[in-house]
Amino acid sequence: MDITKEVKEVIKILEEILKESSRIDSESLEDDSGGHTKEIAENAQERTLVLAVGHSRELDAGAVAYDGETYEWHYNTDLAQKIKEYLPKHINTTIINSYEGDSYTESMRWLKRTVDPLNADLVCELHFNSFSNPNVSGHEMLYWNSSSKGLIAASNINDAMNKDFPSNTDRGVKNVYHGERGAGFLFGPNAPCVIIEPFFGSNPDEWKAFGETETTFNTLAKTLARGISITLSYSTPY
Repeated sequence: MDITKEVKEVIKILEEILKESSRIDSESLEDDSGGHTKEIAENAQERTLVLAVGHSRELDAGAVAYDGETYEWHYNTDLAQKIKEYLPKHINTTIINSYEGDSYTESMRWLKRTVDPLNADLVCELHFNSFSNPNVSGHEMLYWNSSSKGLIAASNINDAMNKDFPSNTDRGVKNVYHGERGAGFLFGPNAPCVIIEPFFGSNPDEWKAFGETETTFNTLAKTLARGISITLSYSTPY
């Protein structure tokens, strides 16, 4: 084995990753005109992303926001569309906002049967958090405990949130095990999965920012798009 050659190849790959992620941060998501972002790199391979809207099962709209009217499903259906607008064109995005099944377990089985044939590189389920204490706030990303790719994706998205919303509470990247919240979604599909919880809809300040202020809503969509793009824009699989 030519160790020198192997080291050079590793260095080349690392330099390429740093260059491409830098372009995402500094260029591709600064365009406020809407629509797809600029091309990330000429050699960026096509990727497949699934944006799943949490609580898409019939009669399950999720938590209600501080306004007492907006449910997770309605909010995140709009957010998914806006994220898709800001994603680079080489990321082929499918939005799923209707789950079949009469229970959570059945709907997660249906989602797996629907998603796996797409051979997705990443599956993200959109939510917002809620708690009885309206003072609780912050963002967090969940991934399956043994999924190294899920950890990478969750970390990239969380880092993007910290960069764009530095005053918001970082509740961290959390690994999930069987029996815990979100386990059915995170464990099911073959692709790496992340649950995105960008804020607490029950917090009046966070809801005012993310739910009632269009500019902040758009910024949130761009932020999540950037975190996803950093994960899926390398010319080699992550």
